[in-house]
Parts: sequence; structure tokens; C-alpha cells
Amino acid sequence: MNNIPALCIDDFYSDPNSVREFALKQEYTTPLEGNYPGKRTKRLDELDRNFFNQFCSKLLSVFFDLDSESISYEIDTSFQLIPSVDPNPMSPKNMGWVHYDENVIFAGVIFLTPKIDLNCGTSIFKLVDKEKLDLSNAKKDFYKNGIDSDYDNRIQRHRDAYIETIRFNNVYNRLIAFDSSSAHGVNSYYSDSDPRLTQVFFVTKIDTNTKPPILRQKKYL
Repeated sequence: MNNIPALCIDDFYSDPNSVREFALKQEYTTPLEGNYPGKRTKRLDELDRNFFNQFCSKLLSVFFDLDSESISYEIDTSFQLIPSVDPNPMSPKNMGWVHYDENVIFAGVIFLTPKIDLNCGTSIFKLVDKEKLDLSNAKKDFYKNGIDSDYDNRIQRHRDAYIETIRFNNVYNRLIAFDSSSAHGVNSYYSDSDPRLTQVFFVTKIDTNTKPPILRQKKYL
């Protein structure tokens, strides 16, 4: 069930340059779990608890009135740094896999690289042809072990199983968020300047008496 609308907020942080500076000072490591390119920092609640709390309040205030209602939540958020995967900007290896985020309520990204190619954003997709879905280990083999198991053809066929319905360009200090029921994927990791820096977040728990936005609007008309 889709409870959270796909949304886009420009100029999310009041001082994005300081957030970017803070992000670039952190240590980035290759994940032991998860099949995605690049590296991530530790969770932000481990790096700076005050920054984490401020971010969570800022994010949740988009959906809830935090001054008048109590809310408990769990949010996993960290910085992610992804250089170009292939030197050829048109290579399928620079495309992200279209996927769903499991065990979350909603998720999203904040773009933190100034002047990067707009195409390095994220799109929302709709599944239209299940027969084209790639259920092999090609993604894991490539990202984890560098094994190219007909990778280019497999990721292209997998993306052909979907149609793009919303495109969010990579604009500095833009936040996007989407429900866990929304298939999504990065359009390009290629950059001829600074690598793609983002803050990723996954909301895994929300306890509140207020209904989520899409359920609230359904009682009208």
C-alpha cells in the first residue's frame, strides 16, 4: 500500500555547504551487506547525534506537526559516495538497478554534489513486464566481486521491465522521498568532476496517531 507521496524539496538544508563539508570529512567503507556501488559512512546517529536528531525532525515535519503530536521513529541514514562506475558515460554499468526498498516505510536521498550532471538523479518506475526482470546474481557478482556476468545486457533488460513515471534531476541540496512501494533507480553514476555524494535515508518505523498523507486525503471526494 502506498502511504507516502513521492515528493521533492529544493534547498532542504539551510547551510548545505557545511553539511557537504562534514560529509567529506568522514570515513567511507565498502558495505558488508547490500548490493550497491560506492561506499557509505557510519550511520549518522553514530557520527553526530545532534545533527541526526535535527535531520529527523526536519524530515518528519514535512509529514507531521511535531509541535502538536507525539511521534516515535527509527531512521537509518548515512552519507554515500559513488564515483563513476565506468569511464564511458553511456555505459550501462553507470546505470542503477531499479529496485524496491524492503522493510522500510519510506526512503529518500539528498543530493550533495554541486554542479554535477543533472542526469545523476533518481527516477520512480512502474513495473510493466515481469518477464524481463533479472533475478540472477549479476548485480551482486558485479558490485561485490567485480564479476561481469553479461552485466550490461542483464541490467538493460531488467530496466526494460519498467517504465519511468517520475524523474528527479540531481540538483544540489534537493531532497527526494518515496514510499517503499515505489520502484526506483539511479539514472547515472557518471560524473566528469566530483563523485556523486548523497545522504541516503530509510524510515523503518513511525508510531503516531496521525494517519499518513495518502490515507488522510482518501476520505475526501
